[in-house]
Amino acid sequence: MSKGYTWDQIRSQVRSFRTRAQAAFPFHALTTIKDFSFDPVNEKVYFLSNNQNVDGSMSRYLTLYEADYGAIVDTLTIEESPEQPRQLPSLNEHPYLTWLSKFPIIEWSPVFTQYTTSTISSDHHEVDDTDLFSPSSSTSDMGDTTKNSNNNLYPIQGISQYQMVENHVLFSFNGGVYLGDVGRISSLIPYIEQQQKEKHDPAIFLLQSAHQSESPPSPHTEMTIDPPLSKNQPSKNQHQQHLPIRSDPKLGNNNVIAFIRDRDIWVVTPNGYEVQLTTCSFQTEDPTLSCGTVEYVMQEEFQRYTGYYWGPPTDDENSKMNRILYLETSEKQVDVVVITRSQTASSTAVSPPGSPVRYPRAGRSNTVSDMQIVYFDTVEQGFATTVIRKRLWGGSINERFPWAEYLVRFGWLPDGQSVWAQILSRDQQKTAVIRIECDQFASLDEYKRDPKPTQFEILWEEQSDIWINISDAYYFLHDTSSSNCTEFIWSSEISGFRHLYYVQKPRNVEFNFQLHCKQLTEGEWGLTDHSIDVDEVHQLVYFKAKKDTPVETHFYAVSYHPAATLTTTEINSVTNTPPPTSTIIRLTELGFSHNVTMDTKANAFIDYFSSLHHTPSITLRRIEYYNIRQQGYDDDNRLEGGFFVLPRVSVVQANLLIPISRCNDEIDLSNDMEKNRSGSFDDTTIDRQFSTSLLSTSPTSSQQTYVYVTPTINNNNNNNNNNNNANTTGATSSEDNLQYCKSDGIEYLHSTVKSNTIESFDLETQTVPAGEIFSFIHSDGVRLYGYLYKPRFYQPGASYPTILYIYGGPKSQLVLNDFRLPRLQRYLMSVYFGFAVVVIDGRGSSDRGLKFESHLKNRLGSVEIEDQIAGLQYVCDAKIGAEPTHDGTLTSVVDIHRVAINGWSYGGYLSLIGLAQRPDIFKIAIAGAPVTDWELYDSAYTERYMGTPMSNPKGYQAGSVVNMANQFPDGEHRLLIAHGLIDENVHFTNTEMLVSQLVKCNKPHYLQVYPTEKHGLRHASVNEHFETLMFFWLINYL
Repeated sequence: MSKGYTWDQIRSQVRSFRTRAQAAFPFHALTTIKDFSFDPVNEKVYFLSNNQNVDGSMSRYLTLYEADYGAIVDTLTIEESPEQPRQLPSLNEHPYLTWLSKFPIIEWSPVFTQYTTSTISSDHHEVDDTDLFSPSSSTSDMGDTTKNSNNNLYPIQGISQYQMVENHVLFSFNGGVYLGDVGRISSLIPYIEQQQKEKHDPAIFLLQSAHQSESPPSPHTEMTIDPPLSKNQPSKNQHQQHLPIRSDPKLGNNNVIAFIRDRDIWVVTPNGYEVQLTTCSFQTEDPTLSCGTVEYVMQEEFQRYTGYYWGPPTDDENSKMNRILYLETSEKQVDVVVITRSQTASSTAVSPPGSPVRYPRAGRSNTVSDMQIVYFDTVEQGFATTVIRKRLWGGSINERFPWAEYLVRFGWLPDGQSVWAQILSRDQQKTAVIRIECDQFASLDEYKRDPKPTQFEILWEEQSDIWINISDAYYFLHDTSSSNCTEFIWSSEISGFRHLYYVQKPRNVEFNFQLHCKQLTEGEWGLTDHSIDVDEVHQLVYFKAKKDTPVETHFYAVSYHPAATLTTTEINSVTNTPPPTSTIIRLTELGFSHNVTMDTKANAFIDYFSSLHHTPSITLRRIEYYNIRQQGYDDDNRLEGGFFVLPRVSVVQANLLIPISRCNDEIDLSNDMEKNRSGSFDDTTIDRQFSTSLLSTSPTSSQQTYVYVTPTINNNNNNNNNNNNANTTGATSSEDNLQYCKSDGIEYLHSTVKSNTIESFDLETQTVPAGEIFSFIHSDGVRLYGYLYKPRFYQPGASYPTILYIYGGPKSQLVLNDFRLPRLQRYLMSVYFGFAVVVIDGRGSSDRGLKFESHLKNRLGSVEIEDQIAGLQYVCDAKIGAEPTHDGTLTSVVDIHRVAINGWSYGGYLSLIGLAQRPDIFKIAIAGAPVTDWELYDSAYTERYMGTPMSNPKGYQAGSVVNMANQFPDGEHRLLIAHGLIDENVHFTNTEMLVSQLVKCNKPHYLQVYPTEKHGLRHASVNEHFETLMFFWLINYL
């Protein structure tokens, strides 16, 4: 235990750390840069990043930027192109980054800086759509609010999301929807107040009411919406945020925008004329019915965030109407859970005690979804709109596939004549992809005239005795070999790892995996769950995977050309070497993790990459193609062959979107900390003031009180014993360990710090954390990976109190060779206070294959802590990161007798289990928002891994922390629980139940409730309070 420090002392240094950390890193490490999209015709790339304030600082709101990559063409000679680094590079420099830094940086510019609010004149003259997109003023005119008869100009505060269709840009912010053309001022789609009143006009929906009893739970018939008789008057102050929200907007045909409001799908024209397409909000028998929306579980556990899609254009004369495919969902059978409403000091009235929400818990009823299509024609003020809603009257998906519980993916097929859906069983061990022709959907009147059963075609089906993970790695081909065949690329873990399959499924033929599927990738590695890109011209699939190492994501390509699978007999005509038989090409550099956005029409991709010791870099790379000839023998032993194409990344053309941060740039330490904070992205240096002022001040300095945890200094005898044990157990030095990791496909630039002086420590590491990745073989033969961060002021011969940061649950991976500042800042703060930090990905974590995940099946909470302790013991025994003292002895960096465990959500759950089951290892547990009983958590997640409470009662009982309450230690200051009162994910009830049992068992604990917080801590003041509380406990009690 360290000497006692006060709350104010710790809070002061928490604030100091965060302030200096913000100033230390380059801009691009602190800002958000995401959602890239290409314009291949004009050679531009668009993306969201932080808006720039008037004073040059960066706002927390985002705006849309464009970069013209066609305007800068810079080439390097082949002699200057990089060789693959085969040897360990110098300490602070990676040759790939050095090479990239020679290429030009593309300038950014905001696409929109202002928007206009358009009005309709009193003589009922409608504003033409082209009037809405007046030429944009320059950025210098942002403050100009000059008004004309139709337009008011306002600065754009932020952009939440955007969609580009040709030259049109649709974006939204705080419920407002905006439409513009590139290079022109955007327009806020106006809201006409009168429309809201006319929405409930019974005359408009007269035909609907006549059929309500015939087509429960909602009407599905033809209706005509007549134009309003009265003049629509524009709303005043349309740029304000109190107007009804238009959520999930999507741009469709003729600049008509679809959106969700009040559980229904609406469309609106650029001048604000709205038409309601569905009528879920009118249903009194089922007030939970909604159209085009997405229920909580589908978003949280299956990552589907929309419930409708515009239909593609078609040449079919019978399909000239606009079409939207959507899901109608009912949560009528789903349990209601009351989430406590927070009462803040500023509240002037007493709020209701809680907010009721529909939340399907394990073993309870789920949402029911039905696929439907709405057809509609003209959406124009002054003209009637015909709306026809159709459903599968001849048998819905649920009726024809009674085993299907979840509709996890759906959409239009490219021909526009059919739709598809992926359905999943409740136990998540069976799935199918089905095709439905559009003529199978009918209105009630059509079905009465011609009743017929719905025809479904199964395109893909599989089963698993573990579970089926849902992903976005699929693609339906536009160009197919036959109109009577559906061709698509699908990913599956049917082999144990996620791999790609090329499917050619003829119509009216039963699906046969052997006949209709060709496997494109194979091996003991898998794709990630992210979407894939397909170049149909060159017959290439681009995908993200962890093929070379489990701790790095890379970008690959594989050909699905028939010749690509034949045995190689020809040589590669480009490199004069045999081409790879798998035809899998890696397009990104080893030693980094990559997040790639590809555009096959632009023949280019954006590579957002980083490593544990390098802040993110963003490059634009070009793709080139070369021919491969393959020959082999067919099933009849006849020689055949053909040419196919493989891609490679150009080594003579590249562009940077942000400068490469150089670790060894010379910086004048006398410069003011804010000198590089002008708002410019020309930030090629890393400010060292953080390093010198934050890391290089000795804790024994007499200038002020420094909060620093006390290490354990081992005597020489213990050191000698430890050193001998290390030798006999085969422990390796940091240099050996680095080489070992390198052989696993990783190249790290920092080994353990070699210097014993603070000055050299700062010079070598600067603001980049000096963490290292290690791996070890678990007792069951599985290799596990982890991080180790040594404390500030590390001295050989000392062991340090250690924080084990944990998540540990499925569908997660913490140990990656990448740079994620929000996560790293917590690690760095721990290092700053003098703690060692250990992070371990145990069995069950993601992207290691189904067998690796299956260790958790039916027994959540039973194996995870075992893996964490094994990793801690390995770090201690093998002296990972330890440096020799002057006499050559090694002492573990980790003090195995002073370990705290901390995690949030599933990590909070495991933190509790760690303290309850192994109080001899963990001295303190700090658990945030923990699940304490799996019967309280949602159905889809819990049942995937645990089954239902009825099918696996012993597993639920064994995994309940509530049942372990009497196992918690009796000592003080060992258990700290923090939870947001309005947590919508892991409800506060979890903590309530555990605390009730702890009280009954008379177990000491400390509970910190945050009344304004949901599942994550959103407010800066709350984050500061929690960090102060956390380190107050750790420093004073560990």
